[in-house]
Amino acid sequence: MNNKISITTFFDEIYDETIKNLKKPPKFNASDLYYKIKELSIDARGSFGQRFLVNAFKKSGFKASNDNDKNKDWDIKLENYRVEVKTATLDVNNRFQHEAVHNTANYDLLIFLDIAPNKIFIKGILYSEINFLETHQRGAGRKNATGAGFKYDYSLKKHLEEKNEIVFLDDLKEMIILWKERLDKFNN
Repeated sequence: MNNKISITTFFDEIYDETIKNLKKPPKFNASDLYYKIKELSIDARGSFGQRFLVNAFKKSGFKASNDNDKNKDWDIKLENYRVEVKTATLDVNNRFQHEAVHNTANYDLLIFLDIAPNKIFIKGILYSEINFLETHQRGAGRKNATGAGFKYDYSLKKHLEEKNEIVFLDDLKEMIILWKERLDKFNN
């Protein structure tokens, strides 16, 4: 028996066989615009999402900072508002899964930064508008467990229906203005 097959060749053969036998193939491949995001760990994707939004907010003319190191209930500040950011990639069921959404009034705005192979979607939800009945709880009774909190799935179909895709920073700027108007109205 000849076992002089390179481990790389063997790996590729098994990987290709596995992909071929999947009922639902992966959504991302190396030729996609945003494939690089899949190379990051889940935690690194979260950090990327926070940096992406803080820098996009600043480039759009708004005061923003990354507050993640100072607390556990929100990630960034947009003007005077506390923002929780959830970054997700499209799964094989055409959903974006957001983990560890907390039912606490310690943030004002929840933003989903959802990355599909060739599109980016952003959805902002005021904390007061989150319907926790649409979510399901994970790690019940274990606040510090990985992923503890609520899991909030958002579908690609909903993003497309709501026209949440951003192509230019100006698209995001328009969203920010609407979020701030709603937050200002809610808080006055």
